[in-house]
Amino acid sequence: MPRDHVILVHGLAETPAHMAVIEAALRAEGYDVTNLGYPSTTARTADLADRFLAPLIDHASAAPRLHFVTHSMGGIMVRHALAKAQPANLGRVVMTAPGNNGSAVLELYRRTPPFKLLFGPAGQETGLGGHCYACALPGADYELGVIAGTVGFDPIASVVLQWPNDGRLDVNSVKVDGMKDFATVPARHDTVTFHPLTVFQTLQFIRHGRFFRELDPRHYRELANDLLTLGRAGQTALAA
Repeated sequence: MPRDHVILVHGLAETPAHMAVIEAALRAEGYDVTNLGYPSTTARTADLADRFLAPLIDHASAAPRLHFVTHSMGGIMVRHALAKAQPANLGRVVMTAPGNNGSAVLELYRRTPPFKLLFGPAGQETGLGGHCYACALPGADYELGVIAGTVGFDPIASVVLQWPNDGRLDVNSVKVDGMKDFATVPARHDTVTFHPLTVFQTLQFIRHGRFFRELDPRHYRELANDLLTLGRAGQTALAA
C-alpha cells in the first residue's frame, strides 16, 4: 500500500543531521521520508528552493499525501515553494523555529563580514525590512503548525529580542498568518529539532492537524506508542 511521504528541510548552515531524530521517528511510524541535504550558504533562499526542493516535490507526486517538516530557513523555502505551486497531494506542514518575520538579532549579525562569509546570500535575507525574504511571502493557505523554542543563551539576543526567545527568534516572530496551530518547546534555536517534545508534537500535527494539549483517555494507546517511537528514534539517530 502506498504510504504518505514527508520531506524534511534543514536550516541555514546545517545538514540533514539536524533532522535525524525526526526522520527516525517518522520512519518508525510508517512514513516514507526524504531528508533533504542542500548547500544552504551558496545561494539565495528562493534559488535554493527552486533548485533542490521543487524537484523532490515533483518526485513525490505519487504519494497519497505529501507533508513537510522544517527547521529555521527550511520553513521559508517551503513557503516559497508552496506559494509558487501547491502539489495536488499536499498534506500538512510543521515548521520548527522558522524566521517568518525575520530576526532582529540576525539583522545585526548579517552586517558583519564573518556572518556574510559564513552564511552567504541566504544569510543576508534573514534580517528585517528589505532584508527579510520571508516577509514578502504570502501567508499559509494550507495546514500549518509552527513550533517555537523558548530557551536562548545569546547575550546580544537577550537585549535585542523580546522574551521568550530561542536565541535567534522571539516566539511571536515565528508566527505567520493562516497557521492552524502553535506550540512552544523549551529549547534553543539550534537544538529545537532534537527535543523530544518537538518530535512528539510533530507526529501529533502530521497525524491530526493539531498539537497535543491535554490528555484524552481515547488516545492513551496512541500516546504510549509515541513515547516508544521517541525512544527508538533517539537510539537510531545516535547509532547513525
